Amino acid sequence: MSCMKKTIYLSIIFIAILTLFAAQAVFAGDPPAAASTLRKSLDTAATEPGLIPTSGVTDIPSMVGKIVSVALQFVSLLFLIIIVYAGIRWMTANGDPGKVKEARSWMIHAAIGLLITLMSYQVVAYIIDKIVIQ
Repeated sequence: MSCMKKTIYLSIIFIAILTLFAAQAVFAGDPPAAASTLRKSLDTAATEPGLIPTSGVTDIPSMVGKIVSVALQFVSLLFLIIIVYAGIRWMTANGDPGKVKEARSWMIHAAIGLLITLMSYQVVAYIIDKIVIQ
C-alpha cells in the first residue's frame, strides 16, 4: 500500500472514530428560577430610567434610527460579500496580473465605500446630536 493511500485510509478511520465520541445534541432543561428572577430585575432596572422602551415606539426619530440601522447592516453585509468575491477572484487568478489587479481594485473600492458610508453616518449623528437635540 502506498504512503498516500495509507494516509487517506488512516484519516478516514480517525474521523470515523472521532464521530463516535462527538458531543450529542441534548435538550436543555428549564432555566433555574434564580436566572429568571435576575432577568426580571435587569429588565426592571433598564425600563424604569427609560433605557428600554416599554411599548411599541412609533415616533419619527426612532423609526429613522431603525431604518438607518438596517441600512448600515445591509451596507456591511454587501461589503463582506464584495470582499469575499474579490478574494475568490484573486485566488483564482492563476497569476494573471490583470485579474489580480481587478480583484485588488474591487477590494479597495469596497473598503472606500464602507469608509465613506461610516464617515457619513458619523457626520450626520454628530450634527443631529449637536444641533437637533440641543
